[in-house]
Amino acid sequence: MTTKVTWDTPLVQNQSIDIAACIQLDGVPATSQACVKPPKQSSLTRASHIPVQNIFGSNYDFFLVAELSASDFGIDPKEQMQQPISQQTITFNWTATPTHAGRRAIDIVIRGIWVPKKEGKQIEEYLGNHVWHVTVAEEQAPLLTLGQINISTLLAVLLTAVLNIPFWDFVKKNLGVGDTAGQAGSTNAGSPSANTPNTP
Repeated sequence: MTTKVTWDTPLVQNQSIDIAACIQLDGVPATSQACVKPPKQSSLTRASHIPVQNIFGSNYDFFLVAELSASDFGIDPKEQMQQPISQQTITFNWTATPTHAGRRAIDIVIRGIWVPKKEGKQIEEYLGNHVWHVTVAEEQAPLLTLGQINISTLLAVLLTAVLNIPFWDFVKKNLGVGDTAGQAGSTNAGSPSANTPNTP
């Protein structure tokens, strides 16, 4: 039995990928595109040459089921339906979304299920698993759009530009803002207050 695992895009935090596990039994030609086509990204092939479908004799129908688990990943579906070997090549698919960046572990477990054709007890056995480690890249922060700009930050930037000393000197020199303010101050100082009562 040979198992190949592929996924379609690089691993990036909070971005979903499609993981496919293709299981091919010994002596059965590959028919699934997931097994025939080269993987778009990384792949893992693990083989053990044991005709597992015939371990308990010909009075059983044989099925396979795969389980995927991964640290800090959202996995869908949580459980797979068992598949008969009459499909020749069996493929299981999951959508996986890494929720954290960094080194992570992904584990696929393969189980065999023998269902009696007549009377008898169903048999389920662990066939193998493989754990491999991947690196999840950090999610790239999007560029700020106008709707995302903080108003207080924008005002602070504008005030910094207005109060810049060379800029303020330029305004006073060309518009006479400083002189007008000084003259107004002198005039007010020498004039009687409007609220001061007249002395008889």
